[in-house]
Amino acid sequence: KKMTRTVYRLTLVKQWNMTDVSAYCKLLSLGLPLLIEIKAVTFCGDSKASKLTIKNTPYHEEVCKFGSEICARFSEMYPTSDRRYELACEH
Repeated sequence: KKMTRTVYRLTLVKQWNMTDVSAYCKLLSLGLPLLIEIKAVTFCGDSKASKLTIKNTPYHEEVCKFGSEICARFSEMYPTSDRRYELACEH
């Protein structure tokens, strides 16, 4: 049986969605994606449609740390799961 590759793509916004690692792990447990792509929001300047500023863009180190926390917490929360996550690439 051919397995479908699945990916969750998370866009991190500082002071917006980077506080509850456990909630992300719960979402992961629902779909058990093969891959998780985590990136920082890109600030494109002021806009009437958004209140985001450059201060909402996390640094590379913050994104990497958040990814590592998700990997570790998922293993703690779901020790019997067949799925294990680890950092595969950062750039």
